[in-house]
Amino acid sequence: MFLWSSINCETDFVAKNEKFQQLVSHVANSLIANQKDKSKEKVFYDKDALSTLPSLDDRSKTLADITALCVGSVGENVVLRRGIVFNINNNQLLASYCHGQINNASTDSCRMGKYGALVNYSQIDSTITNDSNDENASTLSSALLTRSYPLRTICQNNIQNPIELSTYLDQEDETSQLHEYLNGYIYALPSRESTHDLFVKHLSAQIEQQQIKNIHILPMDIRIQTPDPIYIYYPSLCLSTQAPKTDQAITREPVVIIELITPTTERFILHEKSINYKRIPSLKEIIYIWPNLKLAQVDFRDGESSKWTRKYYGLQDKIPLVQAIGNGELVLTDIFNNMVSQILSFVFQYMNHFDKTK
Repeated sequence: MFLWSSINCETDFVAKNEKFQQLVSHVANSLIANQKDKSKEKVFYDKDALSTLPSLDDRSKTLADITALCVGSVGENVVLRRGIVFNINNNQLLASYCHGQINNASTDSCRMGKYGALVNYSQIDSTITNDSNDENASTLSSALLTRSYPLRTICQNNIQNPIELSTYLDQEDETSQLHEYLNGYIYALPSRESTHDLFVKHLSAQIEQQQIKNIHILPMDIRIQTPDPIYIYYPSLCLSTQAPKTDQAITREPVVIIELITPTTERFILHEKSINYKRIPSLKEIIYIWPNLKLAQVDFRDGESSKWTRKYYGLQDKIPLVQAIGNGELVLTDIFNNMVSQILSFVFQYMNHFDKTK
């Protein structure tokens, strides 16, 4: 169950006041506590309905009474506007965004800001493949596993006519632009951000320093190939128990895949690529890192049930590689600190060189 509520004050000063934030949190929790009818997907409360709801802490008082006490405390008018409660099914997920957030979301489950948004979406069953006996399921799977929007392709007629894998491999060796192969169709990758390679370099260095046995960091130009239907992707970083061979272009046995997420790549990495990665039998862990947000999402595969579980990690957290390869960990703050040190070193070297040339 999730909810969205609108509570207005007159100034930013009061919005940052602890008493006002306690009121917002109290209203949100009271909305959940008073939600009895869970059969409806969405329940709307206007100003009057919201004001007459009983308080969570004291059922003899309404939310209007609690709001009046807050007004007396902060010395400014506060108005309950509206509230919406969402009841979601097991196969549904909600994503939230809060613009101008004024409280700490890590310590308070109620996020507060000037504007808020909730997106309700359904989780895709990654076990569906084109091998299904159900014709409808096969058609659905094919649609989900292919990008639904055009990107620049290295074959002019590839939009209508699928090409052979061998043709893709030959043409990819002759172009400077990176392309991925999606079951007969070729798509160009968006240009990588300038800090991408630097981040991957320090990520690789952190893993190498741990000297993890029987684990190899594959070069960045080695692609990952999924089982049939064949999809070939460039990961940000890939770990495998198989040592890379000379002139190797593809691996089919990754153990850990690491992807750096940017606004440009987020949509197809978290959906299309994630779905297809999880079809690879050898894969045990996928780590998604948002460098701009300094957080990570990690999907782990359970060894016995083969089900995937998800955890989130912040800047100071240790991301375990133990479930995938026996030991090892990643710490984002160390990677960022090393990147900053290297960038500052480049700046100082440039300044010294500039001073000498004067």
